[in-house]
Amino acid sequence: MKGIGLRFNFISEDGAEKFFNTVLGKSKVENIYIRNNEISQPYTIKLDEKLRESKTKIFIDILEKV
Repeated sequence: MKGIGLRFNFISEDGAEKFFNTVLGKSKVENIYIRNNEISQPYTIKLDEKLRESKTKIFIDILEKV
């Protein structure tokens, strides 16, 4: 699977955290579209740091502005 679309699904930060803990470093997904959910700017910054630490090359649409 190349990408997954999760936009407009009322995903909370807790749900996003569980999802990204599973996906980062363990999946071959290349694109994740998760805009328009209940994810704050501070969580987005935290997610960007986590992605950099994992050295995984995944496009996540909410990180475009970070």
